[in-house]
Amino acid sequence: MNNSGIITFAITLENRGGATNGAFNIQVKDIFQSGYVMPSSGINLCITRGDGSIISYTRPDGTPATMNDIFSASGIQLIDQSINSGSLEV
Repeated sequence: MNNSGIITFAITLENRGGATNGAFNIQVKDIFQSGYVMPSSGINLCITRGDGSIISYTRPDGTPATMNDIFSASGIQLIDQSINSGSLEV
């Protein structure tokens, strides 16, 4: 690959637990490896379920997150669907 190419990374999360209501309060963070350069337009973070539906996210303290927050020390937190349904279903 030449120095001007764009690379797409994917992170897959799978709920392998047994809770019938899914997994709650999921926090995700990643490390931006040295040697890569962040595009001037920033990253294009898209979080979806297997069916393609969007999962919204915040910072773990509940404040609005930016796409780059996934690389912060605290990462991001996936927003649960409701008080009875977690962000990652079984």
